[in-house]
Amino acid sequence: MSLYNKRYTKGFTLVEMSIVVLIAGLLIIGLVYGSSVAQNARIRRTILDVENYTQQILLFRNQYSAYPGDMPNASTIWGTQCAPTIANCNGNGDGYIDFNTTNLLNNESWRAWQHLKLASIGNNTLSGTGTAATSVIGGNVPASNLNVALGWELNTYSTSTQKYTLLELYKIGSTRQGIPCQDVALIDAKIDDGLPRRGNITIANTSPSTGCYSTSATPYTYNPSNTTTNGSLQRVIIAGLYHPNYEP
Repeated sequence: MSLYNKRYTKGFTLVEMSIVVLIAGLLIIGLVYGSSVAQNARIRRTILDVENYTQQILLFRNQYSAYPGDMPNASTIWGTQCAPTIANCNGNGDGYIDFNTTNLLNNESWRAWQHLKLASIGNNTLSGTGTAATSVIGGNVPASNLNVALGWELNTYSTSTQKYTLLELYKIGSTRQGIPCQDVALIDAKIDDGLPRRGNITIANTSPSTGCYSTSATPYTYNPSNTTTNGSLQRVIIAGLYHPNYEP
């Protein structure tokens, strides 16, 4: 073996190994930091969505004295721009935005986004209709920034004494990834009371959502360390229809 081969067939020196370990550590730190930055950016965009959609809906109501989708005389303003069959453009005017799949051409929840667009309040290309009972992200409901399985829906729920129209961040598709507990907790803490079953932002009281919070004390608190990904409804209640003791 030549002197050249002897010189360059030795193993790594301690200095070289230290450099390799240092570089690997920096790469790991960079990946973790990058992931954290991306998560925070998604959460900020989600908070902006909440604020923007709520403001759009209330602006529409102030301008037309009706909620989008529920507006009973929408056809007199937009005609066939809204729907080929004019009656399908109108809501029932009961003061709530209902998710009704009996008539897929006249679902107030889907029409609401189209009404916002026609009023030049919302910036979207949503159809206002559907061909199946399930919403289509980017088709008839807006997409969320958190992940591709999440869309924004409008729906009305009832208790024994009251009804509420809610803006929901909803997982569409049973096999898709839902909303990580940590993300929900961060959003709730930033724009609401930080409590999972109280306030403007709440999560469902059914499994797997229940893994996201602790029931050991009242009011319940988030358990963000739980890595369970849940498909619950993250509800932001439209101002004016909100009741602080409503627990869906």
